[in-house]
Amino acid sequence: MADGVLGSFVGLLVASGLLSREEILDFVRVHKEQVAGSPEKLAQELVRTRRLTRQQASALCQAKTKGQLFGEYLVLEEGTLGSPLRYFRAIHRPSGRIVALKVISTAEMDSTSGNRLFGRECEICARLDHPHILAFVETGEVDSRKYFALQDFNRDENLESLVSARGPLPIQEALHYIRQVISGLEYLHGQGVLHGNIKPQLMLVDAAGHVRIRDFHSASLLSDEPGTAHGCTPAYMPPEQVQHSRSRRTVAFELYSLGCSLFELLTGAPPFPGENIKMTIKMHVEAPVPLLRSRRPDASLELEAILCRLMAKRPEDRFSSATELLGAIKNL
Repeated sequence: MADGVLGSFVGLLVASGLLSREEILDFVRVHKEQVAGSPEKLAQELVRTRRLTRQQASALCQAKTKGQLFGEYLVLEEGTLGSPLRYFRAIHRPSGRIVALKVISTAEMDSTSGNRLFGRECEICARLDHPHILAFVETGEVDSRKYFALQDFNRDENLESLVSARGPLPIQEALHYIRQVISGLEYLHGQGVLHGNIKPQLMLVDAAGHVRIRDFHSASLLSDEPGTAHGCTPAYMPPEQVQHSRSRRTVAFELYSLGCSLFELLTGAPPFPGENIKMTIKMHVEAPVPLLRSRRPDASLELEAILCRLMAKRPEDRFSSATELLGAIKNL
């Protein structure tokens, strides 16, 4: 590749703080034949000689900017800090760790409720520690911009995009993923926290099939007053939320959304795909729960019954807890 491209990559590498310019130039001189003017080959050689980790090299090669500094972080995404986007892939320069950086948007910063919601999300994320929840790293403030950093998830795929690409998942694969989500919810509810917007898009799966729940922007506490919770995607919204938008959220609320999510993994579409949002939320209240076996005849009666119970119209007819649900689903 052209020397200008290699020079841009070297500049990004220097900005990351992982290596100094002198160290890189010395390395390129010694390994000139292996590098051959290519950023990718330089990255591969730095990994081979253990100057960089594979994750660091991959993040730098995939960077879409020349590098934008934000405090101790080098941000690697295009249009970052001034944009309405929420998550940015970044390198923590002192440690070299790759993270997902969430920075408060300009709109949130200028809004009392936005500041409150961002602070609540940060506070909730900081108290969570579970293998099936995206790990919290740290929080801070740079030039009056609040932020928090989470475990990197750039290489993971969300379950919505997985289903979109592949179609309905094999039953055992879908159950493998959903058991992990239930385990995460069991922990959350034990901490007195509701995620508030459970859906396949916010369930991340890595190459090893390990699932983690992300995005707590709509999270609330079980002890919160009614009407204080924020947001829920219409395709996964329980009937009681449709009928009484300011009602107190409960575990049953969360399990309904989970049922809709599992139905989507198994059939390729949410249970109530209305022509518009108004029709969708009306169907949650009025339409009967669709039977799984009418679309997946290979599903067992037991699995169909579990889904019907998860998506029951009345909260009291659903499972009482994630723990009870996990017990019912673990042997399917």
